Amino acid sequence: RRVHGDAVGTTTALYPSGGDATLYSLAALSPSARNWPLAAGGLQLLFEVAIDAGGTPSRVLGSPTLAVSVSLTNCVAGMGRVSESAPTAPLVCAVCAGGTSSTAELAARDESCQVCPQNTIQEATVSTSSFCMCKPGFFTPSGTPNSECFACPEGASCDGSLARPQPLRDFSQVDNTTFARCPIDGSCHSGGGCATGYQGFLCKNCSPRHYADTQGRCVACPRAAVGVFGVSVVALVLSAAVTFGLVALVTSKSAPDDSATFSRARLFPASISMVVQALQIVSILAVAPLSWPSSAQRALNGFAFFALDINLFASECALDSFGAKYLVSLTAPLMFAVTLVFAHFTFSLLFWRMQRLPLGVTLLACLFVVGPLAYLPLARATLLLFDCRTLPHARGLWLKASLVMRCFSPQWWKLVPIALAGLVLYVLGIPGLIAL
Repeated sequence: RRVHGDAVGTTTALYPSGGDATLYSLAALSPSARNWPLAAGGLQLLFEVAIDAGGTPSRVLGSPTLAVSVSLTNCVAGMGRVSESAPTAPLVCAVCAGGTSSTAELAARDESCQVCPQNTIQEATVSTSSFCMCKPGFFTPSGTPNSECFACPEGASCDGSLARPQPLRDFSQVDNTTFARCPIDGSCHSGGGCATGYQGFLCKNCSPRHYADTQGRCVACPRAAVGVFGVSVVALVLSAAVTFGLVALVTSKSAPDDSATFSRARLFPASISMVVQALQIVSILAVAPLSWPSSAQRALNGFAFFALDINLFASECALDSFGAKYLVSLTAPLMFAVTLVFAHFTFSLLFWRMQRLPLGVTLLACLFVVGPLAYLPLARATLLLFDCRTLPHARGLWLKASLVMRCFSPQWWKLVPIALAGLVLYVLGIPGLIAL
């Protein structure tokens, strides 16, 4: 095979012709071009280069040679044609200039570089080819160079180039181009993934061995979760016994003949009830969706005890579902009342003064003492079932107190009779009984 070539700028174009292989000085070659049918992998040429001591090109037989393999192809992606486009003109490729590039399809057709798409910049790769990549703050859904780039979605950060959008803190990725705010602050990590103790869609569910505290945050269950819950039950029973004891002591010493009227009398200073109720209101403000400073939020959280929230005792760690926790929270006052009845008969057997006080009088007196203090916590616990909210990119309404449960689902309807009973007994019953 005879080889011809010519120097064009810094690029040497070589073209084959028929005949035996003959060595030429490249500087003395004149161009001779013709169309070549290139295979998919290009045209492979092998050159044997020999240097004559006298500097004059000659046919070399048996002398040391340098073998050079050359692959002739079309322009590659990131490069474009800079020579004439005539069919017989030599093909010369060059890296695309700033602000331009070419795709593999354009380069295969030996076309010149095109202006970069909107929101892109030119970047050079290790192969010296230049591509149009996304600017910082933009991304391309196709994930390929030389493609149109779009503004970074809300809730995500975009590093540009071919990088995919990454969720910001407190955001979760819904699909390739959509990000949604997580319903619980601190549950979603920056860059993706849930924080420790969270799992599920939008990191809205507590992981196993974790429970939702009074702020709705998932924290690890205490080691003796069942024991903690048991202590809370014992504390409820003891508080009922102590309440009855104090009320019985006052009523047994000074109860007038009109016991019904006396049961409604104020047995303890009104200031005590007013202070406790004020603290309960403060505890409600702690869980309200307000942007409190962190120091103020910590201070408000200290009043959670006065709200008598069952979450204070890690009840979810001892109970297997929100439904069980809801049932316990609304039946706790009934346990309190049963303890009062038991205490009445016990005191009646031990103290003769108690025998002249009817059960209804002492129970009503206890209601007038405890009812105003327990009303806000009981009303809040009852109405939790009706506090539903929407979630971004999720169908239907979800229970705010437990984002695992969908409102109006079969599980939710099972709890509705319990909630209605709570409305009658607590939300309407306590103020109605006191007003009579």
